[in-house]
Amino acid sequence: MNARFRRIAVVLALVSIASIAMAGRAQAEPVLVATLEGNDCSGLFGQGFASCAIPALYDPDTTPAIIKFNADGSVSDVNADLFPTISGDEFSFSFGANGTGTWSYTPGAGDPATLVSFFVVKGGPVFNLFSVSGNTDNTFFVPLNPNNQQPYGLSHLTFYEGGQGGETPVPEPATLLLVTSGLLAAARLRHRARRDTENSL
Repeated sequence: MNARFRRIAVVLALVSIASIAMAGRAQAEPVLVATLEGNDCSGLFGQGFASCAIPALYDPDTTPAIIKFNADGSVSDVNADLFPTISGDEFSFSFGANGTGTWSYTPGAGDPATLVSFFVVKGGPVFNLFSVSGNTDNTFFVPLNPNNQQPYGLSHLTFYEGGQGGETPVPEPATLLLVTSGLLAAARLRHRARRDTENSL
């Protein structure tokens, strides 16, 4: 392999490493979809926990609720008909000041590898709806009181399913970049090899 090919290989390796790192970071960051008035599972998203689901306005799949936790991390409700293996032990929390914190999901025996696609953080008369692309170290925060810009007290967190592990995940933009870079490099190397072969004849 000549020096030019080595340089191309090094650049592609660096792009690949950066892409993988960016994909990992993207999975850990939830996105605030909306701050909504009222309650989620006893109001806007349905009456009763078993029929609670994200409305089509925010999620075309109208994914159902999995589990609800109180402000101290104890289990409040589980949608046992749809998620018979989920007990709450799969989730862990780190609660910070002013209604902030992080959560993570570690599947147990029989649990889906990927579970959560949305979660709700309820505080005061409103709640924050977040979407996620991964299940580890997701941060959260309660809504702010518009009268004084102070965070409401945390009421509960509700988690909504992400295909119960049966859906094929959509590739992250960084993953697509990695695959595209590899294909372009392979095509360029093949073209160069063909040209070098023709020139040597």
